[in-house]
Amino acid sequence: MRIISAVLVSLFVVVAGCQQASSPISVELEVIQGVQNKSKALVLYYSRTGSTRVVANTIREAMDCDLQEIKDLKDRSGIKGFWEGMSDVSNKVKAEIKPEMLDLEAYDLIVICSPVWGMQFAPAVTTFMSTMDFKDKKVVLAAVARMNMKAEKRDELKKEIGSKGGEVIKDFVIKTWFKSPEDIQEKTTEHIKDIKELQSK
Repeated sequence: MRIISAVLVSLFVVVAGCQQASSPISVELEVIQGVQNKSKALVLYYSRTGSTRVVANTIREAMDCDLQEIKDLKDRSGIKGFWEGMSDVSNKVKAEIKPEMLDLEAYDLIVICSPVWGMQFAPAVTTFMSTMDFKDKKVVLAAVARMNMKAEKRDELKKEIGSKGGEVIKDFVIKTWFKSPEDIQEKTTEHIKDIKELQSK
C-alpha cells in the first residue's frame, strides 16, 4: 500500500506540474535593458509558465531597476517541453539562449530569478550564468519552485558565482504550489527590504 500511495502522489505532482505549465500566468511586462538607472541594479530572469516573471517584475518595480529576460530559444511549452526541460537538466545540456551574454559593468547588484527544475535552476539561466563575469558584483538568487530547492543546491550556485569573483548576499525560495500571482507578489515583497539593505552595505 505504501508503494501504491507513493506512486499516486508522484503522478499527482507530475500532472499538476503539467497543468501549471499549460496555463501560464498572463503578465505583460516592459522589458528594460539600460545603464542609466540610479539603483545600479539589474534583474535577470527566465520564465516558462509566468511565475518567475511575476517575481522578477515585482522586484524590478520595487527597486526601480533594470530588467532583462533570458529567452530559451527551444520550445519549452506544454507537456513535451516540460519533460524535455527535465531531461536537459538531468543531462546538464546547455540551452540556446538570447541574449548570450551582457555587459554588467554598469551594475553593482545582479538579481537572478529562475524556475527550479529537478532541484536545479533552469538550463537557460545556468547557461547564461556560465558566460557572466561576476567580479565585484553583489548577487541575489531567487529560486521559484512549486515545492522547494534544497540549500545544498543553492550552495553550489553560490560557489560558482564566488569562483567568478561575485558574492551572493541573499538567496531565497518562492514557493508557487497552488499560489495566485498576488500570493507570489506578496511573498516576493517580503524579501525586497533585505535586498535593498544588503545592497547599500
